[in-house]
Amino acid sequence: MSETEENANKITRQMTTSGMLIAQAMLLTMAVLPIYIGSLASVKQKEKIEKMSKEERSKHEPEEILTSKDAMMFPITASCTLFGLYIVIKKVDPTYLNTLLGAYFMLAGVYTITSLLLQIPSLKKLFPSVFSSDKFHLTFKQNEDTQFDWKFTYIEIAYVIMATLIGLFYVLTKNWIANNVIGIALSMSAIQLMSLGTFQTGAILLGGLFFYDIFWVFGTNVMVSVAKNLEAPIKVLFPTDFLEAGIFGTQHSMLGLGDIVIPGILIALLARFDYSLGNGKMTYFNIGLFSYVLGLFITMVVMNVFKHAQPALLYLVPTCLIIPFLAACINGDRTKLLAYEDYSGEKKKSE
Repeated sequence: MSETEENANKITRQMTTSGMLIAQAMLLTMAVLPIYIGSLASVKQKEKIEKMSKEERSKHEPEEILTSKDAMMFPITASCTLFGLYIVIKKVDPTYLNTLLGAYFMLAGVYTITSLLLQIPSLKKLFPSVFSSDKFHLTFKQNEDTQFDWKFTYIEIAYVIMATLIGLFYVLTKNWIANNVIGIALSMSAIQLMSLGTFQTGAILLGGLFFYDIFWVFGTNVMVSVAKNLEAPIKVLFPTDFLEAGIFGTQHSMLGLGDIVIPGILIALLARFDYSLGNGKMTYFNIGLFSYVLGLFITMVVMNVFKHAQPALLYLVPTCLIIPFLAACINGDRTKLLAYEDYSGEKKKSE
């Protein structure tokens, strides 16, 4: 091999390594963003709910409040779903499944993106005042009983159109940027709306998924196979060949939404625990966020060293559970953290 060829190969290897590092740095950023925003949004939601009457609280508390039983069953349910998808992919042309999932996630993405845009009051200032002054009222009734009652303005219509264009762009092109917009929106919404109930429930859930992730990544090729064959916004992507092809890169590094949402709902609980302490500090939220970044960083280092896909929860679960708990012990808040119960009001009692 000539010296010129050796230099060319060296440059290629350097660009490949640099591209991989850039991709992983962007994945880390895209993972932290929905956790940060979703957690703080959940605190604002809790603050708003606590100012309501008991009757109003039961209507506005999160629908998805996990119990210890739910947490114990979740890894089993997730395993059945994952293996079921694997069987379908092996027996049926993945194109059909991807078409079905693409349509589903497009609708879910349109709804979620629109809902998130409505939570940003500053966006309304970009529209002329007439867009918010004219209001529409859409009502469906059956035998004088109201089945559907929706009030909206031109701004909401504009948001729906924007979200629909993103969804259509994703369905038609499977573009990684559109995929990420929908995936991040879904993650942010899930972190904001879901509640673990208690820190113990979070420990049970993450502990079960710790073994779930290890088994399906190291024990079989099921998870990697499903992730590579499913073209759905259930992961965030970034091209590893970004330096050569820019945003048109075709080789992607990926991170599953589960590795964002599952630790994210625990960190959101820590943020609400900070709020319950009433000292105006976000101590445990910041510690939880640091623990997540540390765990994901370790995942990426190990993946680069061994050149093999890693179960992110193998590293995220210990850091996200142990570090905040140790911090609570050091600060004298261990009893408060273990006794803290999220949304323990009327909804759970009525059920």
